[in-house]
Order: sequence, then C-alpha cells, then structure tokens
Amino acid sequence: AVLTDGKFGTVGGGNATLTTCGVGTGTTVTYTLAGAATGYDLSRIVTYGGWGDAGRDQQHYTVSYSTVAAPATFVNLVSASYDPPNAAGMPSADRVTITPATGTLLARNVAAVSFDFTNPTGENGWSGYAELSVFGVKSPPQVGSIKTSGGNLILTGVGGTAGGSFTWLSTTNVASPLATWTTNSTGVFDANGAFSNSIPFNPSERTRFFQLRTP
Repeated sequence: AVLTDGKFGTVGGGNATLTTCGVGTGTTVTYTLAGAATGYDLSRIVTYGGWGDAGRDQQHYTVSYSTVAAPATFVNLVSASYDPPNAAGMPSADRVTITPATGTLLARNVAAVSFDFTNPTGENGWSGYAELSVFGVKSPPQVGSIKTSGGNLILTGVGGTAGGSFTWLSTTNVASPLATWTTNSTGVFDANGAFSNSIPFNPSERTRFFQLRTP
C-alpha cells in the first residue's frame, strides 16, 4: 500500500506507521475515481504528512488529473511545496489544503487523480505522508449527442441518478431568469442513468436554449 488509510500513527521511532514517498519508493500514485459516468467535480485537496524530525517533513508534489473524455491524458493541476518551520528538529505533522483560486471547483468531470512526489524536489528526496484526501461531488448529467430527425431535436446523455426524474427547460433568451424558462418536457433516467429525449422544434425559430434540471 502506498498510503496508510488516514492513520498517521506515532511520530518518531523511524515512523514505521508512515509511508515514505521519494526516489525509489512510491514516486507517483494514481487514483481512479470510479462510479460516475460523467466523472467528478473536485472542490479541494487536503494532504497530511510529517516526520520524526525536520529532515523529511516537507510536502512536495504535483497533482494532475484526467477527464472521462480523455481518461489516459493527464493535465497538471497544481504543485505544492511546504516545509514547516521546525528549527528544533522535533517530531512534526503538517497539512496542506488546495482550494480553487477562483470559483468553486478545481476541475470538472475528473476520471483519475495522480500525485507525483518527484516534482518539485523536496528535502533529502523523501517525505512522509499519512493521507491524501480529494473532495468533490459527482459531475452533473451531460448531453453526449445532439441531432435532429423528423422535426425533432434528439438529446441523449449520461450521468443521471437511475430512476430519477428530470425536466427540460427552454427559453429564447439565455439571459432571462431561470424562473421564467418554460417547462419543455420531462423524463426519467434509465437504470444506467442515461437519458434520451425527442423534442419538437420550430425551424423558423432562430434560437432556443435548453437546460436539463434535476430535483
């Protein structure tokens, strides 16, 4: 196991309960976030570390992620480098929290998260970690296909709650308040959370906007 499951253990005595990450030992770790067809929207990342003295208590890593649209392609998200002040060389524990610089999310539709402990380079090339925590929620349903057929707009997608209901809202003015949008049609997600709707449209209408609403 690359990490203990959130158990920091006793600091000191060689830190037998801590996992060390560095050159030759746990240089990277990748977590696949399963269970959501649309992936997950990440809101923050919290990491815990420490050491029996000041020699290897620095946290240093780069976080990258992939999306459900390209699960094998990883994009760098952020790099962390924090060396807690410990002039006396006492046993130490530290926490790093990563939150969005703007908005409420770090990334959307995430399929996997990877930590690279070789970049940036830390002290002695090693560090002790107890827990890497990634927080977020299941990404909302997404339209995967849009086409027209027989005077209908065909919208299909995935990511809903199996058996859950949904409503399509529409408007000709996307800037109008949501309360003024018209209920266009309703439906129920299938057993896999997928949906498909056939909505009549007027070819003479220049523009109409749609939004999928779930309870």
